[in-house]
Amino acid sequence: MGRIDMIAGRRASQWALLTWCGLLAAAGAMYFSGLGSYPLLDPDEGRYAEIPREMLESGDFVTPRLNYVKYFEKPPLFYWAVAASMAGLGETEMAARLVPAVVGLLTVALVIGLGSAMMGRATGHLAGWVYLTSLLPLVMARFLTIDGLFSLLLAATWAAWWLGYSSAAVRARRRWYTAAWLSLALAILAKGPVALVLTGLLVFSFLALQRDWAALRTMAWWPGVPLFAAVVLPWFVAVSICNPEFLHFFVVVQHWERFLGATQEHLKPLWFFLPLVPLGLGAWGIVSLPGLVAAAREALGGLRSAAGSRRRANDSLEGNAAAGDQSTDRQRGAVLFLLTWVIIVVAFFSISKCKLVPYILPAFPALAILVAWYVQRVRERAVLRWCAAITAVAVLALVLLVPHAARNQDTVPYAELTAVVTSMQVGLIAAAVVLCAAVFRPRLAPVGMGLVVMLVLPGLIAVMPDVAAHRKLGTMLKALPFPLPAEVKLAEWENYDQSFNFYTHKRIILIDKRGELEFGSRLGDAPAFFLSGAQAFRELADQGPLLANIDPERWPEVRTWGTLHPVGANCSNVLVANDSFFRLTGLIPWPDDAISDRSPVFMPRYRQAGMERK
Repeated sequence: MGRIDMIAGRRASQWALLTWCGLLAAAGAMYFSGLGSYPLLDPDEGRYAEIPREMLESGDFVTPRLNYVKYFEKPPLFYWAVAASMAGLGETEMAARLVPAVVGLLTVALVIGLGSAMMGRATGHLAGWVYLTSLLPLVMARFLTIDGLFSLLLAATWAAWWLGYSSAAVRARRRWYTAAWLSLALAILAKGPVALVLTGLLVFSFLALQRDWAALRTMAWWPGVPLFAAVVLPWFVAVSICNPEFLHFFVVVQHWERFLGATQEHLKPLWFFLPLVPLGLGAWGIVSLPGLVAAAREALGGLRSAAGSRRRANDSLEGNAAAGDQSTDRQRGAVLFLLTWVIIVVAFFSISKCKLVPYILPAFPALAILVAWYVQRVRERAVLRWCAAITAVAVLALVLLVPHAARNQDTVPYAELTAVVTSMQVGLIAAAVVLCAAVFRPRLAPVGMGLVVMLVLPGLIAVMPDVAAHRKLGTMLKALPFPLPAEVKLAEWENYDQSFNFYTHKRIILIDKRGELEFGSRLGDAPAFFLSGAQAFRELADQGPLLANIDPERWPEVRTWGTLHPVGANCSNVLVANDSFFRLTGLIPWPDDAISDRSPVFMPRYRQAGMERK
């Protein structure tokens, strides 16, 4: 029997390794494919590519700058990571987006590892599949923004804390708690003190529910706190010395006032995030609802048995029954921890007046594990059949809605989308077929739910260059001759597309627009680059070669001036320039009457061959 058990164990380990590798390979394909096939998507991608580019240009990695203006809204860890990627791979879209893609891959690995440690290997693998094929995590892994890195570091902090809390060995517990302190320090360097607040809320809430305050004494305060300080303090001290105005803006304005809504940024109602939890899970959203209810029941059962578990531990009970009870109690504790994790994240950001969709991304690693735990439990029950059936109906409805949405959007002509629409419909139908089969064979439900997003993704990637060409500035800027001559000035009127900086490597004069640069616009030489009024714009056009970006709605007014003519246009942007710009660069202006409120895409035209980007 011993040899048979050894062979079975070896085969199980080999199968687990293959599953792990398969999940990471799928994550690589979904997260990395086509990252460089379309330009930066303003405003976020332009911002988070330009700040690292300016760091590389200036050599100053202490003071973040955007449009060469001090920008203190976030700490620098994400900027440093993107700058390192660009330093090695070039200042390209692929290099910039590589960071969130790698972060997404690491998060999948973390979810698998934590799920396996909490609930067993099968649940851990399924949790990785749930996270990989959930909608919001997928989008964030392919989108250049800080939230993915912040979510990974928070998840690493809380996973390490749980592994320390649940470890029986003193040395293992100390190592995990120390790792949690380190991850927490990095999370603060990614997005600020909100990481410390969320971690404190989670740990104290969980320990209060467990009535286990004694655990606080074992949390490796040494060497954890010194390590935490050694990682966090150097940058905060350095940036405060270089910029005395930093602390007040960063702590009071950017965090406290923004949380209270005093800055009037991104104000949303209290319930804003509640529907986004199931929607962010994509096809897993339906099954997550009974899953969270079951998790709440399990957690309550765990609370009732916690006192008994501690008594058994104190009495040092031995034997199979005691070991089984301890295993059950540990799993219930894990469910309680994960449920508290989700509630703390969603509740905290719901209380905040300032709300953006990616804010609740840190809840999704825990959600993925809870959904996987629930699916593993109810595989043979009627509820999973009903969830598969409802999801199948929703997916089939999407088959009809996709062409309707494609025909009624105002960005890309439908004729350019027919192939993409067809591919998405085929993918949705295939996933729906598997979900229908899952009504009779519930074990197929996880496959069908994951396939919904996986099979639609290629069509979404294929359409991104068309969407960017019709709506974003980057496609036109990449068609300009590079580098632009030094004497060319750049401007934007009543808007600011950050990719304008990234693709031109130049400072932008902003007219009637400050936005998130309001604080930095008052410092140093910045006021000279922030103008007011249409007259200031007209005077700028008379001072030398000028290339400017305006909204199509402003074009009829600008056209009457007679000094600026179209370089290129799409439905969201009109690039205009004066005569001296056209003479200097060799470009040909488009006729003034070619541009309308619903302009098709007009790329810059060249007077002579050989002036394409080099």
